[in-house]
Amino acid sequence: MKESFIMYLSFDEAAKLLNDEDRGKLWSAVFEYAKTGQELPLPLPAKVAFATIREHLKRDGRKYENICARNATNGRKGGRPKNPEKPVGNLETQNNPDEPRKADTDSENDSDTENIIHSGGEPPVTAFPFEQFWKEYGKPIDRAKCEVKYGMLREADRVLIKDRLPGYISNTPDAQFRKNPLTYLNGKCWLDEPAQHEERKCAL
Repeated sequence: MKESFIMYLSFDEAAKLLNDEDRGKLWSAVFEYAKTGQELPLPLPAKVAFATIREHLKRDGRKYENICARNATNGRKGGRPKNPEKPVGNLETQNNPDEPRKADTDSENDSDTENIIHSGGEPPVTAFPFEQFWKEYGKPIDRAKCEVKYGMLREADRVLIKDRLPGYISNTPDAQFRKNPLTYLNGKCWLDEPAQHEERKCAL
C-alpha cells in the first residue's frame, strides 16, 4: 500500500478562500481520498477546491502505479547486468534497448505524466466533459474554438459551470437570447450566475 502522497502549493491556493471549518473538511477529504479513494461529502465551496486537488492525486496515483509496474518488470529481468566492461554511464549500455530501464522514484517530477496527457494518451478526468457542456448549452456556434477554450479551463471552473449552467439556461429558454458559447467561456459568465438554489439572475 502506498504510504505517502505529494502535497503541492497549489492545493493551498485552491483552499485559501474557504473558511476554517470548510478548510478542515477539505483536508480531511483529501487525506481520506489519498488513503482509500473514497470521497467524503463536502459543502459546495470545499467541493470545488477538492475537485482540483483530486485531479492531482489521480494523476500521481497513475504515475505511482506505472512506476511500480516498471520496477517489477526490471526486477524480473534481474536488474542492470553487472559487467565491468560496461559500467553504468557507458554510452553503449545506455543506448541498448534490451537493457532494463533505471527504476523511477516517487519523488521525481511529473513531466512524464504530463507528456502522456498532452501527447494523445489518457485524457484528464473531468466532472463536466465538453460534450455535456455543448449539449446542455444548446447554441452550436464556434464549436472548435469553444472546445479549445473549454480544455484550457481549470477543473474548479468546470465544476462551477456544471452547477450554474442550468440556472442560466432556465433564465434564457430561447437560445437566440443566450450569449454565444465562446462569449460565455471567454467572459467567465458562470461567475455571474448564482447557484441553482439562489434566485439572482445572470445579466445578459
